[in-house]
Amino acid sequence: MSNKVIYRLIALLALLLTPSLLIANGGVSRHYIQPDTLSFSIDFRWDSSILDTKYRHNGTVFKQLQASIDSIGIDNIDSIVIMAHASPDGVYEHNIALARRRGVSTRKYIIRHFPDLTSRIMVSSKGESWNALRERIIQDPKISDASTQRLLDIIDNPSISVGTRKWRIERDPLYKYLYKKHYSSLRNSLLFVIYTRGIYVQCAIPQPQIAELSTTAIEPEAYSPTTVAIPTKYKKPFYMSIKTNMLYDAGLTPNIGMEFHVGNNFSIAANWMYAWWSSDACKWYWRVYGGDIALRKWVGRQANEKPLTGHHIGVYAQILTYDILWGEKGSIAGVPGGNIFDSANYAAGIEYGYSLPITSRLNIDFSLGIGYMWGKYYEYKPIDDCYVWQVIKNRKWIGPTKAEISLVWLIGHNNINAKKGGSNE
Repeated sequence: MSNKVIYRLIALLALLLTPSLLIANGGVSRHYIQPDTLSFSIDFRWDSSILDTKYRHNGTVFKQLQASIDSIGIDNIDSIVIMAHASPDGVYEHNIALARRRGVSTRKYIIRHFPDLTSRIMVSSKGESWNALRERIIQDPKISDASTQRLLDIIDNPSISVGTRKWRIERDPLYKYLYKKHYSSLRNSLLFVIYTRGIYVQCAIPQPQIAELSTTAIEPEAYSPTTVAIPTKYKKPFYMSIKTNMLYDAGLTPNIGMEFHVGNNFSIAANWMYAWWSSDACKWYWRVYGGDIALRKWVGRQANEKPLTGHHIGVYAQILTYDILWGEKGSIAGVPGGNIFDSANYAAGIEYGYSLPITSRLNIDFSLGIGYMWGKYYEYKPIDDCYVWQVIKNRKWIGPTKAEISLVWLIGHNNINAKKGGSNE
């Protein structure tokens, strides 16, 4: 016999057999009424736990929530259950923490507007919303039966890891459609307001359990009182990288670069190279040093799943000096004998690139920059153990000024590529 039936029998017996339990108040009897439930869904932006009332329908939803609480009355609300989720894309560990933060953010927002409900708000972090994705696939009329079964075979397969499941879903022909159509609605906090329209009698009538709530239409995972928790600590993700341009390495020019993710899919990158190879007089020189700094915007699906991955566009500025002697002719950028600030060539431009994941912590970044380079350069020839100036020229060049095939080492908390065929857990 279900708990609901038991509650109703107890209430009926209390009314019929125990009149003393009825408390008169102005001719109106107070008695136990079975709780009702209202549900609401709050959406979050990708990789964000900030509750934005201007995002999607959040503003309307909160107006409805506030009107409902005002209509029901604070005293008639038994509890508010928050079930927080992250969409099933990106790094598993990051999504688990992200769902917790979304739940806490939602709770704080409700408390700010209804402080009297503080002790009655519970948060349950449900992690990645695979079950909700499953329901949306089944209910989407645009997905054929064959495609539905193919996707469900991946989602429901107990023998594969979360990483493998994501890898297979992402390579399914329908993934782009699923991501565009459904994934944004899976990044949410579901609110369940449990309330009574009547008044409790003063007797030991059991309270309904959270597990009684039906959530099949929204999220088929059952509520469990044992999972209710309010996290208090969170280690913020940190994304940076150290890299070396293998094109420069091949040209015997040691170099190093660093890049930092600064939020909203923007990053700042800086690179430096230095080589001072020389030989005896009138032989060969390969002297070059300089660097660049760039502001990048990461775009596309991969960039949305994890920073510092996928396509990027940006602007950059360069500074460079060199002394190179090839055979019988040499060239020096800038004023001979000066430092890099008064004997350099400069460049600025736009760049495009793609950072390809190859292991959990390594990427290869392909980049090309086109811009304008300017500055003086001197041409000379070695004659009788001396170097004789031939001509001084002004450089005005429009074209490629930057090229990278860089080996990138990812550093930082949660800065891990999803494994192909493996779990991120």
